[in-house]
Amino acid sequence: MNRGVKKVFIVTSAVWALVSLVPYVVIGEYWGMVWYLFNLPLAELLKGSLWGHSPIAYVVLVTIINAIIVSSVISSVWMLLASIRKARKAKL
Repeated sequence: MNRGVKKVFIVTSAVWALVSLVPYVVIGEYWGMVWYLFNLPLAELLKGSLWGHSPIAYVVLVTIINAIIVSSVISSVWMLLASIRKARKAKL
């Protein structure tokens, strides 16, 4: 992974976590439904697990894991686009 991809990965993870977690902590339950929709697939998977019994730990864990997943997807797309662009430059 080159430095640009690492930056994208870290920034995307941080932004996703902040966008979905900070309003939940500040606003409370009113933001809960929006947070749940942001993190729906993972939230459903972990709802019945041991983490589902501790609400704040559950929210933090799901948010962090989902941020890592989202940033991994975005970083992969970034790397793919960079390789395509590099191949085009090499052709010229």
